[in-house]
Amino acid sequence: MVRPWVGGLGILLCGLAWLGVEAYRADFEGGAVYDALARAGVTVGLEGIAVALHLEAAGLYRAQVHELRSEGASRADLRASRYALADQLKAAGLILWRQGEVRGAAHYLDAAAKAAPERLDLRCLLIQARVKTGEEPDLRLALLRLAYRHDAACAHYLLGRMFSQEGRSQEAVAYLERAVEKAPGYTAAHLLLAEIRLKNGDHEGAAQSAGLACESARNLREMLAAHALIQRLGGEAPPRAVFVAEAYWYPYRYVALTMAALLIFLFHPAIGRMLRRRGTEEP
Repeated sequence: MVRPWVGGLGILLCGLAWLGVEAYRADFEGGAVYDALARAGVTVGLEGIAVALHLEAAGLYRAQVHELRSEGASRADLRASRYALADQLKAAGLILWRQGEVRGAAHYLDAAAKAAPERLDLRCLLIQARVKTGEEPDLRLALLRLAYRHDAACAHYLLGRMFSQEGRSQEAVAYLERAVEKAPGYTAAHLLLAEIRLKNGDHEGAAQSAGLACESARNLREMLAAHALIQRLGGEAPPRAVFVAEAYWYPYRYVALTMAALLIFLFHPAIGRMLRRRGTEEP
């Protein structure tokens, strides 16, 4: 192994190289760099740091929104910046929600909804957070208002889930079908629709919904749920290990490559000696 100070230098250089790769992938744009680092923080379990990084990114996007407004920028550019600001606030809020800080989550989700008031997904999340904090007394009534006034896919899905839990499958199917009609890539709605159809004996409809869920799945949990449904229905799907490998490779690939480079750097003297010894042993 190399000397300790050389190893420390190697660790520093590999860390800087990883940061450089993340910055390059984000086109060296400040908010995007903070966002990439925040997502990396979540991946390795540093959620407190991730919240701070998301809020730093939000601050940069907020300044960008003000600057674009003062310059009279196009609606498309302004909307892109507002959406980026809302996404950072949403990400910070969801992390806090997972940690049990629902009031703090509601605060950031409210700020996100104000930044992009046309984003109905943010309104759905805000309603759920406010119900948790007691600010919204009736979840069903709030969702019904959102569903019928704005035809929000997320509200239709949540209402469908509520009716499903109450055993009212006919109403649940109607809301879920409207949810996937409004948002064809709504994986959670496809999954629940498949479960209800399977329970009702509609195997063909369940298989169709499960297939659509598998195609639109965005994370490992959704992929595995769709895979399990397809198998229960007797259909064919890629092996479970393929989903797991793909899901873990994407967020960890740069960390894995950085660690591999670091290990080679730290142990290259031993590796060199082993290769030379093998070379001398060969006839």
